[in-house]
Amino acid sequence: MRNIALAILVALAVLGAVACQNSPTGPNAASSAGRELTASPGTWPKTSIDGLVGTWQATKAEGINFWDPNIRRDLVAEGGKVTLVLESGQTGQTYTATLTMPGEAPRVNFGIWYYTDFHGRPQLDFWPGSIPIEELEYGDGMGFYFSLSDTTLSLSDGGGQFLCYDFGWHDAHGLDWAKLELVFTRN
Repeated sequence: MRNIALAILVALAVLGAVACQNSPTGPNAASSAGRELTASPGTWPKTSIDGLVGTWQATKAEGINFWDPNIRRDLVAEGGKVTLVLESGQTGQTYTATLTMPGEAPRVNFGIWYYTDFHGRPQLDFWPGSIPIEELEYGDGMGFYFSLSDTTLSLSDGGGQFLCYDFGWHDAHGLDWAKLELVFTRN
């Protein structure tokens, strides 16, 4: 019985190591600047990191309640303004996301971003600059699936904390479980 349990544990450890080997999603992953963003042939348009770099203005910034997807709020439709700036330079890839709601001070989120390929789908990971890079851990970042066509960038299935906004629906522990769907056009 012990040998079977040990064999199962070893097999799980080997499978976990293999699964993580080719999928760098952390802030210490090698920079992907200049790399083509191709998930699988014919699935997503080819572009370069440079195709993502620029200033983007949201036409939709919808928070979706994690527990009940029928509960939604589009901050742009409510008069909010969301600007995303993606930069790439010799020191790395940085981002600034600014949300301004009517009558409120702007909320700013900043840090580093990476392109990854998650199970054959292009993903952008955003790691907050408010945490020193040497202290970042798995779960500190926010990943979004994305698509890019001409002047439109769509981000989906990302965490609501990306916009530093309380959507107003909380669980029993006071946590605001919102997913974001964002659509941007290039400025």
